[in-house]
Amino acid sequence: MTTDDEQIRDTLPVHWVAVPELPAQLPTDRLDYGDAEQLAEMSGAAEPPEEPLILVDEPALHRPPYDRTQQRRDERPLPT
Repeated sequence: MTTDDEQIRDTLPVHWVAVPELPAQLPTDRLDYGDAEQLAEMSGAAEPPEEPLILVDEPALHRPPYDRTQQRRDERPLPT
């Protein structure tokens, strides 16, 4: 086991492999929202189209409380 101050002499130096050049135009179907907005700003396009508003926190439907006969029998009617 070695510490940070000691140098390991048994290892070989690491050689970096050259990466081929990336294509100039990236596929837009693989971009996330931030990349798509940045690409639109760089290309000089107009404002991005408005997306439809989808409510996430819609109110949940609750059943009415038991009435006296259901409390006495300890049962509820089946949902229909």
